[in-house]
Amino acid sequence: MDFAFSEEQEMLRTSARDFLAKESPSSYVRRMMEADDAWDPDMWRRLADMGWTALGIPEEYGGVGTFLDLAVVLEEAGRTLLLGPFFATMGLAVPALLETGTGQQKQAVLGRIVSGEARATVALTEPAGRWDADGIALTAAPSGDGWRLDGTKLFVPDAAVADHTIVAARTRS
Repeated sequence: MDFAFSEEQEMLRTSARDFLAKESPSSYVRRMMEADDAWDPDMWRRLADMGWTALGIPEEYGGVGTFLDLAVVLEEAGRTLLLGPFFATMGLAVPALLETGTGQQKQAVLGRIVSGEARATVALTEPAGRWDADGIALTAAPSGDGWRLDGTKLFVPDAAVADHTIVAARTRS
């Protein structure tokens, strides 16, 4: 079995490395970290224009490529400490939505992420600090057209700029 990246993935890696070296050098990262919100809508638009917000999302929702293609870009983003909601959206929320979302939820959210119109995150961590299913204490109960949440989530990455939040909650005891 061959675990090497394909020629196209290596080209994507080179392209991502070159873009991030130019657009997200350490001086930019330091400047953004000193800002109040470390959020650059211009950078998000450029990532979307390059098609990075479509990687790993199925074609039926407007996406392209595979999750492995996304992993190539995420690895390069990690090398340069790319700030902003790229990892929260593409590395956390999109896989969670693809795995657990309803068809209607996927239809409503994924196309907006692909186009760069929306960002997303996940709310997992609770005060107990557990990551397993038994550690989820936040409850969700039907209420009107939606759900009423009761509990606490901590350390929600990029929550301030997310348009959608996927929340791990308990719907029954």
